[in-house]
Amino acid sequence: LFGGYGLNINETNSHLLTTSYRCHLNINDSSSSLYSIDIEPISGNEMRYPRMHHQVATLGSLIYIVGGEDGDNIFNSVEIFDPLSKINNQQYIQGTSMITPRCNFGLVSLDSTTLYALGGHIGADITSTIEMFNCQTNQWTLLPYKLKSPCYGFACVQLNGLILCIGGS
Repeated sequence: LFGGYGLNINETNSHLLTTSYRCHLNINDSSSSLYSIDIEPISGNEMRYPRMHHQVATLGSLIYIVGGEDGDNIFNSVEIFDPLSKINNQQYIQGTSMITPRCNFGLVSLDSTTLYALGGHIGADITSTIEMFNCQTNQWTLLPYKLKSPCYGFACVQLNGLILCIGGS
């Protein structure tokens, strides 16, 4: 879990979070059913910017935390979480920012080198634009094609080389 809006452990007032959490699903071996979830903060390592309505996707062993907002500003920034990093106990690094700040958008990894950011809110407007990030060139590109209609609040998944967008408004 990365950021969002809520409470840290032992807190009573909701606010934007910079904390990352490690989740462990406990599965009953005999019935294969979930019987508990253990959630623990990853201590001493926080995102640079608290954010909500952002998206998260993986490329290789890296986890990309992209876009979002803080209630006042919409971000185009990217933070990369490297769970394997041992350099100065610093697991977050600044990534290349998207071209367009967006929140409530879809994000999906189509293969091991590209991320696609689709639709979402750009300020008060809802967009149908699509950006592609290539990790080999470390660049975002605004693509010439768009979603059929402006959309936000949906989920994306890659299936057999296709990007499927589900739900949203």
